[in-house]
Amino acid sequence: ESSKPPESSRPEEESSKPPESSRPEEESSKPPESSRPEEESSRSEESRAAVVPAERIVIGVHSLTLTEGDTYAMTSVIYPSDTTNRIVHWSWTDGSVLSMDEKGVVTAKAPGTATLTASTHNGIQDSCTITVAAKPEPGKNMFSDYQRIVDATTPYTSEGVQRDIRLLCERYPELLRQFSIGTSTMGRDIPCVTIGSGTKKACVVGGIHSREHITISFTMRCLEEFAESYRCGQPYGEYDLQALLQEYTLYMVPMCNPDGTDITNAGEQPLVPVENFDPDDYKLNANGVNLNLNFPYYWDAHYANPEVPPGAEKYPGASAGSEKETQALMKLCEENHFLWLLDMHIVGNGIFWRDSNNGVIPGDSALRDALCQRCDYRYFGMSMDVTVYYGGLENWFRYAFNRPALCIELVPYSQSARSYTYRGYNSYFEDAVNWEMTKFTFPEAMVVGRNF
Repeated sequence: ESSKPPESSRPEEESSKPPESSRPEEESSKPPESSRPEEESSRSEESRAAVVPAERIVIGVHSLTLTEGDTYAMTSVIYPSDTTNRIVHWSWTDGSVLSMDEKGVVTAKAPGTATLTASTHNGIQDSCTITVAAKPEPGKNMFSDYQRIVDATTPYTSEGVQRDIRLLCERYPELLRQFSIGTSTMGRDIPCVTIGSGTKKACVVGGIHSREHITISFTMRCLEEFAESYRCGQPYGEYDLQALLQEYTLYMVPMCNPDGTDITNAGEQPLVPVENFDPDDYKLNANGVNLNLNFPYYWDAHYANPEVPPGAEKYPGASAGSEKETQALMKLCEENHFLWLLDMHIVGNGIFWRDSNNGVIPGDSALRDALCQRCDYRYFGMSMDVTVYYGGLENWFRYAFNRPALCIELVPYSQSARSYTYRGYNSYFEDAVNWEMTKFTFPEAMVVGRNF
């Protein structure tokens, strides 16, 4: 016992151990959980190593026309969707023509053409050609130096309509949108173009009768001139189309009978035999049905046992709404609840505006009077008092929605006498449709129809 030194003098075991705070060997040699790179960091390094490169980049538009001072927000999409680095680098060939801010908004600076290119981190590219037009001088006719797409002096085929719609949508991508409302008897798309961005909706229909294809030319030319007026910020007559088309979205169906259009103008043949067939005089669809007698409006009461065969001018179809073209127009109207509808036809330079069975439709006489006064139309008596009009598009629309629908007859009798053929109208288009007055039909309808 006496040979052991006192507790205070035992340095060997206790004093050779540093205090807890200074023991680095076991505890301090282990980093805290948050700083252990060995296992967790190695996993994240492996995931970082699995870089997914960009394979493709697509710009929203590939051809764009702007006017000095215009802006346009460019968009792009990188594929595949799980590409690791999704940063897009923008460059352009001529900084005097355009510029782009950090949000991707292009500003048109001066007349000229420049190429805008979007690039991915690994060099994949897509480009857009941008043409900047000079801002029109105040008071100058915006169409005097304008390169038109629509040629109203040449009768349209269905292919020509589709081509010009595509070109118009490429020229005015910020304003126009195209889609198909359905397909025809022979499988052709029935095109619709919307112009404007407003919450109010209205509809214009052309080309329901194949020989009346000048209504296609009329509707297409209106579409082009409205878009150019909007782009330039220039008034269209007395109408501010920028304001109107921010209030409205106008649905324009320029050619609702594409098969009939091609039977008349492209050498196609009807699917039924037609007595004394004359393509220029043909009025029907490919099934030999008069589409403006095929809508489900008093159809069963008057057409259940038609006295004429398919291919006859007044053949109403096998049943109400039997035709694909009819069904497509009905579906468009049912889905959009238009404030008003205009159905464009040819001869008479007048308006059918009411029928006896539907009676008074709120706003019908106001719309009639405004169009007659501004566009030099006359108006006829109520449809049932003038002609048998069961199964008509405009009559069905009034019945289905209790909103105004007018049948517009474009060509004055004095002008229709100038040509022996329906195709001949196009050679003197502006006179044939009384263009300097009737071109304001749709803007005037937008003004008057705001509260329908």
